[in-house]
Amino acid sequence: MVNEVMTISQPELVPRLLANNIELIMGLQGEEGAQIISSILEEAKEVKEEDDDTYTQTLQTVEMVLGFAEDFVQQAQEMDANNKLLLGKIMKAMVTSENDQSVSGGEGRILDTNDASNREEALDKVMKEEKKNFSTGFLRHLEGECNRISSQKEMTPESSRLLEILLMIQTRVLEELGQDLGEAALVLGQLMGYEKEEELLGVLDAGLTVRGNEFALEMASLTEEALDGFSRIPGGADPGLVQKVQFIDRRLQEFLNETNEFQ
Repeated sequence: MVNEVMTISQPELVPRLLANNIELIMGLQGEEGAQIISSILEEAKEVKEEDDDTYTQTLQTVEMVLGFAEDFVQQAQEMDANNKLLLGKIMKAMVTSENDQSVSGGEGRILDTNDASNREEALDKVMKEEKKNFSTGFLRHLEGECNRISSQKEMTPESSRLLEILLMIQTRVLEELGQDLGEAALVLGQLMGYEKEEELLGVLDAGLTVRGNEFALEMASLTEEALDGFSRIPGGADPGLVQKVQFIDRRLQEFLNETNEFQ
């Protein structure tokens, strides 16, 4: 990776290379990582007398990689803190007002089913106010919290209720984002979150079966637009992202061809 960074002709591509190798970079934090870094620098020292520029460049590259790791950890911590604050604000909107708390003994409680209209109103308000902060990172944070609770060996009534609330918040966030994007764009965004192609294909095929040819055409126009945009990015877009969109586009074209045959 160090050699690749040193040979990149376009400096603007370096951050993406480092981001794609973030797991490897984070592994350099331990004792084994320190040994790897030392070996790289030792090899560079061996050619220092013959090529001092290479040694200097290697040293600067290693320092840049380690600096990138530090910045990544700091930004990740800040994003995690912001996501927690945002989720807490949304959940707080689902807690009774001070007047209701005084009636119930001064303790906050989650609104029950009889307070559904009040809960919806409170949620609508906070969703509108915080919509600009509904990033992909926040969506992953929500999904992570849901997975953390659902993976517990024993579910208590409290944890089951919390999971129900988190799933409801997750749904509302996606719905809020989807109002601007349109249904097809929202579905495409959700599909991009699947790591395994078989899972992605299963969800996509289920959606196409329910929504039909018109929906497939709308999604195909989005994938075509996305691929065209990727081709215009200097140096190319992220290969993994391009591959996933191409996979979705191929399945959409297959579906459209199949449906056209029966028309």
